[in-house]
Amino acid sequence: MDSFPFYFYPVENEEEIPFDSAQGEKQSLGKKIKGNVWYRIGKNKYILVVTFFLVWMMFFDNNNWFYLSKLTDEAHLKQSEKAWYKHEIKESERELTELTTDLKALAKFGREKYYMKKSNEDVFVFFPVAEKKP
Repeated sequence: MDSFPFYFYPVENEEEIPFDSAQGEKQSLGKKIKGNVWYRIGKNKYILVVTFFLVWMMFFDNNNWFYLSKLTDEAHLKQSEKAWYKHEIKESERELTELTTDLKALAKFGREKYYMKKSNEDVFVFFPVAEKKP
């Protein structure tokens, strides 16, 4: 029994029992309240202070739980953006090395991206037509 908090111990004094089943009598309201587990918990100043501290830190402090969860979400978003940018940098570096080493790739890039052409040819650009919704 020594490992449990005080409010789980059985009541040893018969005056604190809220209802005496042997005699069939009801105890007074004051004795019922004092025998209640919640009254014993609320009477303990350490439990009250810890409860007040937890409520204050979760809801009223500048670094409350809602603010920290918002910051965590933003951090995850920034990490995913960082990974996307790293991928884009690698892709751009790959394209740059390809364009600086291969002349055919450079000509293809100029034709596709900037619609460049040779002096003796014509370029026709076809754009897809957007379907009209009824």
